[in-house]
Amino acid sequence: MFKNIRAICDKNKAQIVYLRGNHETIGNHASWENIQQEIIITSHKKKYLICHGDNFEKELRKPNAFTISLFFIDTFFGRVDRSLGTKYAISHILKDTYAFFTNQKTRFIHNAVAYAKKKKVDGIICGHIHDPTNKMIKGIYYLNSGNRTETCSALTEDSKGNRKILYTK
Repeated sequence: MFKNIRAICDKNKAQIVYLRGNHETIGNHASWENIQQEIIITSHKKKYLICHGDNFEKELRKPNAFTISLFFIDTFFGRVDRSLGTKYAISHILKDTYAFFTNQKTRFIHNAVAYAKKKKVDGIICGHIHDPTNKMIKGIYYLNSGNRTETCSALTEDSKGNRKILYTK
């Protein structure tokens, strides 16, 4: 898949910037010459910080027996969902329940918006918590692409600067 994307970008003289997430290592993508933690782009006179977002969670959750157990439970039910074809329904319920009781998702978004303000940008585009979102929060556009496996979502922008989240089946 990455070879196809690279071929299309090379043909159209488009630059590829690879943003590393929390599951990748540099060694996996040694052929990618432009690996970044974050990047600022300008679109329709607005500046956006683009990053994976895992750095907004690090201060929220220190590994302990509870969070490690939840990781394994979530992984197990993710596999159950895939085998049943339920598109991560069970694992999403678990994640949402955990996030509700710990207020983790809200704190993640708060940290992302605060970081965007510190960087003096108009918006932040990230992922990590796999929650497709497109909204204005405290004067900052907060955009989360979701992900390709659980929510089957992607963040798009048209030629006029309108952003939309698309879902596939």
